[in-house]
Amino acid sequence: MKNLILFLILITFSFSMEFDFKKTSLDKFEIKGFDAKIVYKNKIDRDLQIGKLWDKFLSSKDFDVDKSTDKKLYVVYSNYKANSFDCFIGIKSEKNILNSKLKIVPKSNYLNTIIKYRKNMNLSEVWDHMQKEKINRDFKVDIEQYDMQDLKKSSYFINIYLSTKTND
Repeated sequence: MKNLILFLILITFSFSMEFDFKKTSLDKFEIKGFDAKIVYKNKIDRDLQIGKLWDKFLSSKDFDVDKSTDKKLYVVYSNYKANSFDCFIGIKSEKNILNSKLKIVPKSNYLNTIIKYRKNMNLSEVWDHMQKEKINRDFKVDIEQYDMQDLKKSSYFINIYLSTKTND
């Protein structure tokens, strides 16, 4: 599985992206999972570190669909700084999960878009394209939301939430 994830991350998939952002808000929620401080020198370094966190999560026997209260997987990005950010991968769960950490995602306003993931697509490239969008982001918390049952498919949808400034 690790090799597959690293392969998907390292492939450069050039494409033009159009995003259909819709204003929304999310209430505060908690997830349990693993986190990492991503400190990077370049895109490849960044993507490798995120891939390692994905591998840690996906290889853990403690996280599965049955323990999730909503059957979703969340990737939360926060604490953005120059060449660093925090990344947390987890699920909503009322059950105790061995070796997990707790992340509280604050209530906030977001711009939401849905990305159709296809086999061999580099999601990092999608994020790089989104960074170029002219939207009023506050870079406090951004979220990817996956249906856990879709992760083994070659094509599925990913909800992406970008936190916005209050007047947006």
